[in-house]
Amino acid sequence: MTYVPLVSVVVPVFNAQESIRRCLDSILRQNYLEIELLVIDDGSTDASASICQEYEGRDKRAHVLSQRNSGPASARNNGIAHASGVYLLFIDADDVLKPGAISDLVAIADSVQADMVSFNFEVTDGDRIIDRKIAVSGTYPVFQQSDGRECLELIYRERGIANFSWAFMYRMSFLKSSDVWFPEGIHIFEDALFLNQILRLAQKVAYCQKPLYTYQISTASESLTQRKDPAKAAQGLEAVKQIWKICQQDESSASFAVHGINLLFLLDYITGSSKSVYARKVHADIRKMIFTLSSRCGYKQIGRGNMIKIILIRSGVYDFVMLILRGIRKKCR
Repeated sequence: MTYVPLVSVVVPVFNAQESIRRCLDSILRQNYLEIELLVIDDGSTDASASICQEYEGRDKRAHVLSQRNSGPASARNNGIAHASGVYLLFIDADDVLKPGAISDLVAIADSVQADMVSFNFEVTDGDRIIDRKIAVSGTYPVFQQSDGRECLELIYRERGIANFSWAFMYRMSFLKSSDVWFPEGIHIFEDALFLNQILRLAQKVAYCQKPLYTYQISTASESLTQRKDPAKAAQGLEAVKQIWKICQQDESSASFAVHGINLLFLLDYITGSSKSVYARKVHADIRKMIFTLSSRCGYKQIGRGNMIKIILIRSGVYDFVMLILRGIRKKCR
């Protein structure tokens, strides 16, 4: 009899009643049957938990674990702790796996004994497939293998690989021995910090150019970029600072700097325009970090757009200019 490795699939769920059936169906209807589905209900207050329990009752491969609302990092850690598979995948509750995805990933991982397998994905706004570049710059790499540090370079240079923990399959023995966990208490860029740690330890990363996952951006992008939240921005800043510290220890800080600046400008936007003392402090801390990272880059590396923003910040007129531009954009809609 041919050995078929068990694959653990971890799905963090919080108030996802509109999408969770589609997500779970895409997993349980895979042609690869050796699946352990771990649904982590993160304190949902809608019908998500009962829907997940319904799936648990009718498919012995599905298991629901409940916890107090603690965020996606905690939910993923809970999944890792309870997983018993040879391989592990994370899937967000808004998203779906494409048919045959797990079979393809296991075949690749087994063929080269990869610690991690990176895979391509589609992006949808709910009604149609849209340009992948709205989620990640560049085209997906064409080569078959690299080590983890080379994969990090692709992330830093924004060459088709993004800071999404769900965009990789992990060998469980490697994941457990690495002792890398998601940073609980950080609810934005927690994926980035996790990947910056785990990829540094990966000796072999394989790549699958075929899109195996459909990433739903409508609700995710709204929550990330439209809801202004200084506290969440401060958490993201802490993640960037920790990544920067890691990079300085292994001399990859120059590679990360430009990518880090892009992340920081997103955090600055998420902080919002509140005049509260706390929001002002978060803005100031983010901009101080932007200056730190920009000191490690040349003008051409930073790019014209970010360089202009940095000059405006140093001149003390950045917020005023952004306010005017936002007003113009609203009038043009």
